[in-house]
Amino acid sequence: MKYEMKYKCGTDVKLGDEIMVEYAPNRESLARVVAIGLDSVIDDIDQAFYSWAKNEAIIDKDTVVVEWVGANPLSHNDPNYAPVGNYMTLQSVCCETFIRRGGNNTD
Repeated sequence: MKYEMKYKCGTDVKLGDEIMVEYAPNRESLARVVAIGLDSVIDDIDQAFYSWAKNEAIIDKDTVVVEWVGANPLSHNDPNYAPVGNYMTLQSVCCETFIRRGGNNTD
């Protein structure tokens, strides 16, 4: 069963969509939707990450996974903190801004 989600503007969330994600107060970066819930995922997602995130219950039916477009805005070289990957999970997309449909849509 596919789970339907919508952006704050009312547009349906689709794989490949490009959205602006607020990653810190007043800071946004462009990201691409690579997974929606537990059953909708693009082919080129890192399967090791996706399997791990599902097995650890980081991803559930209400989760959207995005991949940063361009440089990862959370990237750092500080050895005092854990490294960050290029994916980010969102428990909703209520506050993200829809920019455009990407190339992975089936519609």
